[in-house]
Amino acid sequence: MDMQMSQARRLPHLLRRFGVLVLLSVLLAGCGEPDLSDLQQYIERINKRKNPQVDPIPAITLVPPVVYTQNHLRDPFKPATSGDEASNSNTEVAVDPACGEPPDVIYRNRYGLEKMPLDSLIMVGTLADDTGDLQVLLEDTENITHIVKTGDFVGQNYGRVEYITPAKVEITELIQDDRGCWREHEAQIMLPEPQTP
Repeated sequence: MDMQMSQARRLPHLLRRFGVLVLLSVLLAGCGEPDLSDLQQYIERINKRKNPQVDPIPAITLVPPVVYTQNHLRDPFKPATSGDEASNSNTEVAVDPACGEPPDVIYRNRYGLEKMPLDSLIMVGTLADDTGDLQVLLEDTENITHIVKTGDFVGQNYGRVEYITPAKVEITELIQDDRGCWREHEAQIMLPEPQTP
């Protein structure tokens, strides 16, 4: 019985040694020189292929935008009324030739805060970036807060942010007068006074 118990104790030890030997033999077999000839042939076939000829990207032709300068006429996107037809039929305002060409900024695509009236934007605070320059937080009519920096455009009158302080944002807008000339107009968005309960 003692013999059987000693053999039973040795069995796990022998199994462990056998497992280690099997593991070492598998690892050493993996370190042998593998046959990579098929992979090398595939790589050689790929390298021998010629690159396909790709046509160059066609040039984009820019279409100059057309500016609607008939401020004295009825808005074409609103329904006509009989009073509009009568008042616009005989009057015609000539655009002053001294106005020159319109500024380039009116041809740019408008997005984000440029589609909203300036008086609908609320200043809610400022942030300082890594260089110490201030950025303003403007809230739109949908209560979405936007980060705006100097040089960004806001409002429907091509307003450009010129200067930011902790209490206000100074904006230069471009507004067309009755002669068709574009004039700069200074505007501000002020930080509202805190309301006391």
